[in-house]
Amino acid sequence: MVWRYRKNKNSERTSAPAKTHPASVLARSANMSEIRYTDTALKQLRDMDRSSARRIIDYMDKRIVRSANPRDSGKALSGPIKLWRYRIGDYRVICRIQEEKRLILAVRIGHRKNIYRMRLSALRPLRNGS
Repeated sequence: MVWRYRKNKNSERTSAPAKTHPASVLARSANMSEIRYTDTALKQLRDMDRSSARRIIDYMDKRIVRSANPRDSGKALSGPIKLWRYRIGDYRVICRIQEEKRLILAVRIGHRKNIYRMRLSALRPLRNGS
């Protein structure tokens, strides 16, 4: 579960989640229709501190999903897999953009010193739009 902050009556933040979301879909918009997080990415979000996770989710919701072109904010990674990187402070979100499905798939999330050491080679290139 990804934690969302909610405000109580005194306008203070509480630590309880505002509501739960389906594991794979966390945002929708009119331009890129949605962003999905792989199980690995969700686990990485859960393992980091709440403020960093909140900042990453807000960035992806507000700047990437709602933009007309999600490639404007990111940078292409080299290699045959065609992944994109988004910088959010000291954290990086590695995504796969699927234009035909209007989908952004976040495959890895982590600190900048560790994210590129993860086995991105285990991710296979897309075949036939899947």
